[in-house]
Amino acid sequence: MTTLQKEMLNAVGHNVEVHTKGTGKPVCGVCTNYTQPADNDPEVAAIDVKVEGYEGIIEITEADIVNLRVTVLCPVVGSQVDGSTCCTICAVADREAKPVVLPEGVKWDAELQAKCLACKYHTEN
Repeated sequence: MTTLQKEMLNAVGHNVEVHTKGTGKPVCGVCTNYTQPADNDPEVAAIDVKVEGYEGIIEITEADIVNLRVTVLCPVVGSQVDGSTCCTICAVADREAKPVVLPEGVKWDAELQAKCLACKYHTEN
């Protein structure tokens, strides 16, 4: 199993942002399935992504993936963020880092700190 195949398998059930070859806009949605190469025709690994507002499922093969990020909805920034950004925001909420490390445009205050600390993805929850 390749490193990317492991990432694809671990993405099942999570929000993802998938950058594919030949497209400028990533596919963002919930990864609903991983198909191992032996179970696919042609024999290539693939994931299925359910995109909000789109009726079908989008299948993306390993060969078409440039970058795969598992994301979570962050109440601080109001959009999907990757794990690294989530951990950075949590560190600020826990007072382990200064707000200067936050993503551009985030105006840190007690309300945002409370939202982060109450988030189900907060590192201590």
